[in-house]
Amino acid sequence: MDNPPLPGPVGPRCSQHPASPAVAQCVACGRYLCAGCRVLVGNRSYCAWCAATPAAYGYPPPAAPAVPYRRPGEIVFPDAPWGIGEALIIFLAALVMTSIVSVALFAFLNSITSTTTALFMLVFLSSVIMYSLLLGGTYYSVTVRHGGNHTALGLKLDGMGRGIAIGVGLGLPLFIGALLLAYLSQFILEPTNTDYLSKSVTEMSRGGINPVLILLFFFTLVILAPVCEEIFFRGYLYPALRNRMNQQPAMLLNGLLFAAAHFDLVGFLPRFLLGYGLCWIYDRNRTLGGPIAGHALYNGLILLLCGIWQLF
Repeated sequence: MDNPPLPGPVGPRCSQHPASPAVAQCVACGRYLCAGCRVLVGNRSYCAWCAATPAAYGYPPPAAPAVPYRRPGEIVFPDAPWGIGEALIIFLAALVMTSIVSVALFAFLNSITSTTTALFMLVFLSSVIMYSLLLGGTYYSVTVRHGGNHTALGLKLDGMGRGIAIGVGLGLPLFIGALLLAYLSQFILEPTNTDYLSKSVTEMSRGGINPVLILLFFFTLVILAPVCEEIFFRGYLYPALRNRMNQQPAMLLNGLLFAAAHFDLVGFLPRFLLGYGLCWIYDRNRTLGGPIAGHALYNGLILLLCGIWQLF
């Protein structure tokens, strides 16, 4: 016989010495190894050939950094290396600085003009300050600190048309759902008197407001807010969340942070639904055209509804 059966129980045999039983398996190439062929490096078994060629097999294997909420090999947004903490620091810094400036700004405006005019000017100027700080921090993080560009934030023409269509198509259902949640919130929470949006809409419905102030108000809520908030919350914050957790937890957390950032307890649930839905639109299309369109439609319908409600 050319290959006589080996005595004893049949089991894995060394690839180089078939007469010797295997005691290990090379972690790089999978060869079975006997005690004489086995090379131990860092408590891991290699054959002599793989241990001698580290470049081909990545030996020794590098230790993977411990990143919370991150599954190995799953980077959904490869152009977004920034972290969640980095985004939160930018937001908190912008919020604190805007709050300090807004207090002094309102006192100054109220001393030189009527309270109504000061209120409208405060909404516009505080928004400009807040968004300038947010976008400035985002730009520094993306382009200077991480060497990226605007396309990493979803600001690109490719897929823009489809994204806008999705945003408009889902903007109306989000608006209807937000109305139901707002109606529910009225029974659970007592409305506060610190909602500058409601105050401004009420003042507009009474008439006598300078048309320039009304244009500034609509520009702030229907153009400025959707563009700037979507760049930060969906284009910058959401990829950092999504690269470290599954889709649903990332969308839920983004919606919670988006709603909490407006500091309106009664409007928390509607804004949470809006933020959650806009994350889904962005994750589906990877362009900010959809979230911006959906956000602008939502704000425009809210203003329209509030104006009609005040008339009656």
